[in-house]
Amino acid sequence: MIYNIAVQQFGGTGYPQGLRGEEINLHSRIVTLVDVLDALGTKRVYKDPWARDRIFDYIRAEKGKKFDPQIVDLFLQCRQEISQIQEQYVDPLR
Repeated sequence: MIYNIAVQQFGGTGYPQGLRGEEINLHSRIVTLVDVLDALGTKRVYKDPWARDRIFDYIRAEKGKKFDPQIVDLFLQCRQEISQIQEQYVDPLR
C-alpha cells in the first residue's frame, strides 16, 4: 500500500486515509520527518531556509502530532551527526 507521506501525520489528522500512529507505515513515518527537515532547511522561491536550531525546535514541538515520538527521540539523539552531514553536503543553490 502506498501512502501520501507528505500529508500523513502521526496524530491522525493527515489524509487520505486518516491513519494514525503505528497504522502508518514505519518508512513513511521516517521519511515524513526527513522530508520536513529538508524542506524547511532548503531555500525556496517563496521562503528562505530556516536555521537548523529552528528546524529542530519545530520537529520537537510537533512530536506526537505530526511526527512519531520515538522517531523524533532517535532523530534528536543523532542531531550532531545530522548537522555534520548537512554541512558536508551543502546545496550549492542555498
